[in-house]
Amino acid sequence: MVGGSEPDVAKAMPIFDALRPDGDAADGFVHAGPVGAGHYAKMVHNGIEYGLMQAYAEGYELLEAESLIADVPGVLRAWSKGTVVRSWLLDLLVDALEEDPELAQITGYTEDSGEGRWTVEEAIKHAVPAPVISAALFARFASRQDDSPAMKRCQPCVISSVVTRSRALRPRIRLLEAKCSFVDFRCGTSDPGIR
Repeated sequence: MVGGSEPDVAKAMPIFDALRPDGDAADGFVHAGPVGAGHYAKMVHNGIEYGLMQAYAEGYELLEAESLIADVPGVLRAWSKGTVVRSWLLDLLVDALEEDPELAQITGYTEDSGEGRWTVEEAIKHAVPAPVISAALFARFASRQDDSPAMKRCQPCVISSVVTRSRALRPRIRLLEAKCSFVDFRCGTSDPGIR
């Protein structure tokens, strides 16, 4: 992915040819447009990478959580050839699990390089929905919090128990609970008459 004028790109082609993978040039190189186009294309590429890595991480965690799955690394390895989710990123995950089966040497803290942020900003600028990339970026932000003040204060059962102390508001809270999927009905309150 390179940006620049035709003459400048042509002059630098021997360098690009030496750096790109073997095979058809179009499979590993593109003159994306004028100066800046290559960087922009790489930024979008990295935003997509955020989404892919988040999807693999969620799939890994789900497989680990299911007692039916006896060999999570084996499942991931089996996906690495001949399935629709195969990729170099999956190969890296399989390799990491071979070196450290419990991923004990890796923390849940994940930085972002800036390209994901830029991708989301550009999506907003162009009014392009990018829910996967945005969610992956925000998952990285969440990974850096030891204890989220927002999650402490915004849990549905906390809101419900605070607001329902007023008997006048109880019918409205029941209506809200009936209409909103975010309310956790497993949460209890100290007042048995509320629920």
